[in-house]
Amino acid sequence: MIILLPTIAVLGYVGRLYFGTNIKAAQSMLATATIIPWYIGGLMMAAAVAFIITTGDSYLLSGATNLATDVYNHFKKDATDREVLRATQWSIVIFGALALGILKFFPSILAIQYWSYTIVGAGITPALIGCIVCPDKVSKWGGSSPW
Repeated sequence: MIILLPTIAVLGYVGRLYFGTNIKAAQSMLATATIIPWYIGGLMMAAAVAFIITTGDSYLLSGATNLATDVYNHFKKDATDREVLRATQWSIVIFGALALGILKFFPSILAIQYWSYTIVGAGITPALIGCIVCPDKVSKWGGSSPW
């Protein structure tokens, strides 16, 4: 990561300089991979795809594990490890389908990120500011109360 990410940034910049404004900035990395030797370009693209896939996989696994261990175990306290594993697997499938559905409504990944960070900021910021401004008047249920 320490070597590859700066290399990708530099090659993207070089591709932008080489191809000019005929391509978008996001396409310069792909274009640069076509003008360098195939084995280096192929490794760069494989590494970039691997980073993207592992990030998406981590998000799916994190959310599904949280749902299965926190929510499922809350409602079924005597759940076996096998049942929690099955709930995690089904959560991954459901969250993946939901993510694909959400992706169809947005023009780009960046638009989805902007939307999700706005929701997180709007949901967490008032509770955090309340804790900082009035720490003696805030209870543990203050952040989850709808009024």
